[in-house]
Amino acid sequence: NTKARYLIACVLSKIEYNKSCSRSTAKEMWDAIRVTHEGTEDMRLKRVATL
Repeated sequence: NTKARYLIACVLSKIEYNKSCSRSTAKEMWDAIRVTHEGTEDMRLKRVATL
């Protein structure tokens, strides 16, 4: 978990890191980043439906 958190932190900008650094696990960090960039599951499904 520590290695994964470190690797994720290395590729993030300061702003993105500050948004996700409070998460306790790498999975939680990754999920927070994904929601920030892609939206929630409902938002993604609505986008696909409108296409």
